[in-house]
Parts: sequence; C-alpha cells; structure tokens
Amino acid sequence: MAVINLLLNGGFESGTLAEWSAENSYVTTSSPHSGSYAAVLRSDIAASSLSQVVPITPGDSFQFLVSLGRFGTFGNPQIILRVYFLNELNMEVGLGLDVEIVRGSLPNAANNDWQEIYHVTAEAPETATQARVEISKPFGSLLSSPVLVDDVALLDFDGEGGDGTPGPTGPIGPTGPTGPTGATGPTGATGATGVTGATGPTGATGATGVTGATGPTGVTGATGVTGATGPTGVTGATGVTGATGPTGATGVTGATGPTGVTGATGVTGATGPTGATGITGATGPTGPTGPTGPTGPTGPTGPTGP
Repeated sequence: MAVINLLLNGGFESGTLAEWSAENSYVTTSSPHSGSYAAVLRSDIAASSLSQVVPITPGDSFQFLVSLGRFGTFGNPQIILRVYFLNELNMEVGLGLDVEIVRGSLPNAANNDWQEIYHVTAEAPETATQARVEISKPFGSLLSSPVLVDDVALLDFDGEGGDGTPGPTGPIGPTGPTGPTGATGPTGATGATGVTGATGPTGATGATGVTGATGPTGVTGATGVTGATGPTGVTGATGVTGATGPTGATGVTGATGPTGVTGATGVTGATGPTGATGITGATGPTGPTGPTGPTGPTGPTGPTGP
C-alpha cells in the first residue's frame, strides 16, 4: 500500500509559499521543524492563513498532519485547522476536519519544541472531487507570538485488498538533528493601539497614621581637612584717580595774649623752688574762615609698579 502526500511544498522547502494561497504569511529559515524552511502566520491583529486545494478520490478518508509552534515569549493566538471537500465547481460539499488550537497552548519552536498534530478526516462525499486544506489565524493581538507552520501533509492510502480502510499509523521515527538556525525574518507591522478606557473614580483618602518618634541625632562626623588655598589671581589695573577739589583759604590767627611777669631768679646754689606760673591770658576770638580758593588740576597718576 502506497502512502501519498497530496499537498505540494508541504515543508516549504522551495523557500517560498509556492502552491499555497497565503494571507499575511511568509517563509522563514528561523527554527524550522525539519529541513531549512518553515512558514509563519504573523502575530499582529489582522487575520492570516495558508490554504491549498488538491484533487481527491470520493469516498476516501485522509490523514492530516502538521507541526506547529509559537516563535516568541508571548503565547500563541487561536489557530484553526480545517479540511473542506469541494465539487468540480469548487463549491463546498462537506467538512472533513475542524480542529481548534486554543490560545497559549503551543510550545516555543525557538527552543526546538513543536506540537505535532495528527487527525483523520471524515470520508469525502461521492460528489467531492477536491479538498481544500486551511491553516488559519482568525484574529490576533499585539501580545501574541507569531506561529511557525511546517511539514504539512494530507495523506491518501492507495492500494489493493481489504476494505480500503487505512491501517494504524506506525510509530514516529526519531527526529533528525536540528539544522543551523537561519536568519530571523522581518518583523511584521505593529497593529494600531486600542482606545484607552476611562479612568475610574479616585477612592477616598485614608486617615493619616500617627507620626513616629524622631530618632536620636547621630554623631557629627569629623571635619575634613581644609584644602590648600589656591594662588591669588592677578591684581587688576588701578583705575584713574579723580581730580582733587580746591583747598579752602586758611583763616586769620587770633592775637596772642600778654605773657605774665617772670619771677626773680634766686641765688645760685641750691635751686630754690620754682616760682608760680602766671595766669595765661585769654585767647582772642577766631576770625571767620575765608572762602576756599580753587584747587589746581591734579597731574596724571604714573603707572603702578609691579
């Protein structure tokens, strides 16, 4: 019995989204599940998706496989996995698979940690000639991580004998060594910031508590050593001395009073007592001070020495 993957470029190893209809998605070399590439559903608010339509045989069931992981520190957004059955006019005639990956449930693919998903579809109706596989993010938020998608398959079991029912899936082989991490793809545009909600009313201010006792004042630390005095700056030039005003005339000196009588000189030998000093005559009145005459101009001051 042959097992056929009906999807083309399911591992994105073309390095592009060839064969896929993509919305808000791109290919990256960062942390693929296998090979060198993986697809990315962007983490912004806008929806993003990958879908592919393939021919099928009516009445068959198919096994759907995909590896998913978030790429960042925030949780993943909601992811929807669906398989629709279409007729030859591309009209939907049945839903073969409808699986929801809830928000925040995917591991971090940046740590080589992936969630491998396996589901068997319902049987395709007799009118179905095609199947459309969809991996979509209906919405997102600024606080969600992008989602990596890799190794997508829609398996058909083609063979003879028996009732045509697929046998049990064999055990998964060991994961091969992880290839080198590729360059990080460009960051998608940041969505618009939502409207800020109204500020709620301010609650009543609580009573002020009792002020605690003031602690003792700590010991004053020792005064530091006074730094050296800096050099004295240069003395500025002395300004010009203003002119000296005129000196007034000296007033008239009053008359000297009469000198008292001189006593007789005693006999020389022992010096006799000194005679009494006569009374000093009265000092005559001081005449009025005359007007001050004009002072001549002061000569220029010589330069100050060093």
